[in-house]
Amino acid sequence: MSSKDSVFIDLLKKHTNIDIKFINIFFKKFKIGGELDFDIKDKIVANYLNITLDNVRRRLQNKYSKTKKFIENVDFIKIKSGKTTGLTYMINYQCFEKIAMSSDTQESETIRMYFIKLREFIVENQQMIYQAIENKQVLNIYRGYESIYFFAVDTRKPNIFKIGRTQDIVHRLRNYNVGRIKEIDLKYFALVNNSLLIEKCISLRLDKQRLIPDREIFEVDPKKLKKIINECYCKYVSKQQNEELYKEISDLLGLYAYTKNKINIKPYVIIQSLSKK
Repeated sequence: MSSKDSVFIDLLKKHTNIDIKFINIFFKKFKIGGELDFDIKDKIVANYLNITLDNVRRRLQNKYSKTKKFIENVDFIKIKSGKTTGLTYMINYQCFEKIAMSSDTQESETIRMYFIKLREFIVENQQMIYQAIENKQVLNIYRGYESIYFFAVDTRKPNIFKIGRTQDIVHRLRNYNVGRIKEIDLKYFALVNNSLLIEKCISLRLDKQRLIPDREIFEVDPKKLKKIINECYCKYVSKQQNEELYKEISDLLGLYAYTKNKINIKPYVIIQSLSKK
């Protein structure tokens, strides 16, 4: 099972009302694959849906339909079974779904209910799903740039933050969001130079407010934290480095940037939400 499939299954188990026993059996037998992954045997489909093997093959041959719902070499392939003249139909996952949805057994009805509950889950959480996709698209353009970020560890405790540095904020957020239905609350994200030195500077300044040994989790007012980030940035980034960063990002975004002197040197802030909720 791929890590992507594993995350999807965990999501179904933790955040939907789909029966866990069904999930365990279903995804053990039928791995989600691409259009060219012909790895499901027709006999397994017949047994699982409680229909005859002949029924499955007649469906694949479009015997019950006036339109060509299934096409050889697109939805299924035929392979020889051993040394005999027998054939096995190998189908892809999308083909299995169509057969399962169109059958009239109790097992097929169970699968239809699974898709109904999945649709209900998507509708119920559409705003969060939409926002997650939008955030990913917005942040993707900054991949490869050094950055400093912090987010709320627990929405019930607005002054506890995880602070970090990365060159791929989308990948970092994806790792943090594994197993969550509600995405972490990214409060601050800024592009910088010398992120390692800045992160160490922040950690030293906040060492007495560290909540977990050897972890970058601190209890601090977000406005104070932003001020410390600015001061550490100004300490370890020269005026020339700052101007080069601003010019590069401004060119990327099609904007104009101006820095007056060393005192005004600050990180290039992309996301900033410091108000307490």
